[in-house]
Amino acid sequence: MKHNHNRKPTTTTSAAWHIFAMLLLAALLVGPSPSPVRAGESQTDKSPQFDCTTVTEIPVAECEALVALYDSTNGDHWYWKDGWLQTDTPCSWLGITCDAGHVTKLELVTNLLRGALPPELGNLAELQRLDLTENYLTGPLPGTLGNLSHVSFFSLFLNELTGPLPPELGNMTSL
Repeated sequence: MKHNHNRKPTTTTSAAWHIFAMLLLAALLVGPSPSPVRAGESQTDKSPQFDCTTVTEIPVAECEALVALYDSTNGDHWYWKDGWLQTDTPCSWLGITCDAGHVTKLELVTNLLRGALPPELGNLAELQRLDLTENYLTGPLPGTLGNLSHVSFFSLFLNELTGPLPPELGNMTSL
């Protein structure tokens, strides 16, 4: 069977491809449609409300720092998130270690954290170890991390952070 490679496309074929190309272009320009927002919710809500006032094993400010981390780094899509915002015992949440009623370690290595570090992390007053290596953290480091004067191990290696180091990090005297 002989194929004619010099044959011109028919008008119907050309019109179909033209319509397909226009629809594809329109879909790319418009993008995905936004998800509906339920009454009482804002489109920026990333996780269900978590009430830190019911937590008794760590101070409310430390609980709120953990919730802020979850929300600002797309916690619903972390690779591992055992216990996070599911129990009122943050010391049992994956990657959290506590001692004497305070968070002392925060270790979420290679866990698909995406977004900026929240300034509330500076409220983890007794933190000794912060390891968020190999995630997708972006933006500048919050100056409030300088409040973490007990941190002796600090790793944000293999992330996408930008900007200068805040001078407040000089207050991390245990490094």
